[in-house]
Amino acid sequence: MCNMVAELSNQVDLDNDPRWMSKDGSIAALLVMLDVTHGSWAVLVKAKAGSKMPMHYHTKPLYVFTVYGHWHYPEHDWEAKIGHFLYEAPGELHTPTFVEDTLLYSLVSGPIIYPNQEDGTNLVTDVYSHVKAVRAHYNTIGLGEDELNRIIR
Repeated sequence: MCNMVAELSNQVDLDNDPRWMSKDGSIAALLVMLDVTHGSWAVLVKAKAGSKMPMHYHTKPLYVFTVYGHWHYPEHDWEAKIGHFLYEAPGELHTPTFVEDTLLYSLVSGPIIYPNQEDGTNLVTDVYSHVKAVRAHYNTIGLGEDELNRIIR
C-alpha cells in the first residue's frame, strides 16, 4: 500500500494551546484536522458548565466522544458523561447543553445547518468556513500558513 499524503501528527495542550478558538470564552474549539477532500473535520470542543451551543443539525453523520464532563441535548432523554460515545444520524435538530465543564472529541462530515437566524435565513458552516476561521485565528496568534497546511488534508 502506498501512502500518498504525509501522516498528520498533532500534539495539543488541552489547557494552554493558543490554537483554541472561542467567541465568548464559554465554548472553545480546536480543529486538529480539516479534510477539504471529503468535507470533514476533527475537532476538540471545550465547554464551560452552563453553556450551550446554538440549535443546529448535521447533514451527515456525527461521531462524538466525551473525554470528560457532562452534557446533553434537551430535545432527548439521555445524558453523556465521561467515556460516552455518540453516533448521531444526519438531520437531527439539537442544542448541545453543558451541565459540567466538558471536553468532547468530534468527527464531523458535511455542512452544519443553524436554522432560522434572526433574519430568517439559515447559517451554514462547513470545512471551508473552518479553514477560513482557523487561518484568521492562526494569523492573529502568529502562526502562519505552514501551520495551517499541517492540519489540512
